[in-house]
Amino acid sequence: MLIHINELNIKLDENNNLLDQIDLFLKGHKRVQTSLLNKYLEEQSKNINYYFKQISPHAFYKKIKLVAAKGELYILLMEQDGEIINDDLEELKQEVNASLTFSAAQSTILALSVFLSLNTTHSWSDLKILGIDDPFQNLDDVNIYSFVDVIGTLINRNQKQIFLSTHNNDFFKLINSKLNIEDNEIGNITFLSYNKDKMLISSNVHSSK
Repeated sequence: MLIHINELNIKLDENNNLLDQIDLFLKGHKRVQTSLLNKYLEEQSKNINYYFKQISPHAFYKKIKLVAAKGELYILLMEQDGEIINDDLEELKQEVNASLTFSAAQSTILALSVFLSLNTTHSWSDLKILGIDDPFQNLDDVNIYSFVDVIGTLINRNQKQIFLSTHNNDFFKLINSKLNIEDNEIGNITFLSYNKDKMLISSNVHSSK
């Protein structure tokens, strides 16, 4: 009986050691995964800052840093470039968390900057298309004009085909006058009314059929 108990204790110790090894492996895997994710986020942060500074040139916080830690994504705001030296991200996110610091307009600009960064850096498709639904909510005139400049850069430098939907009736006139685009390269479709059977639209684009 004593021998049998000793054998069980040995197996129990072996299993406990195995569980400890598995736990160490999982923690190591999580650290490596977080490290790789942060390398990717560091590159995205550079692109996000590039667009953010263009669209919101007067922002107080001009540097945005994405950090993955403890299974969460932190959006940290800084006045200038620098490393995160405080390990207590719970404290950091209270002090410079975008959701607590940004206005509605700045949050919209941040979302646009993240979207533009992801769109211009992805490698899963060769299609050069960008579609944005109503990007001008909460933006002031300076931000709108700056955003139009960004759109112009994407069209001319990145050869992107842009699809924008907006409730702003003057946007087509603005982008048509501000950007150097040929009349046959820009289309405007206006939804006038609709019901369950059909939609009534007006457009400067005419079908050849």
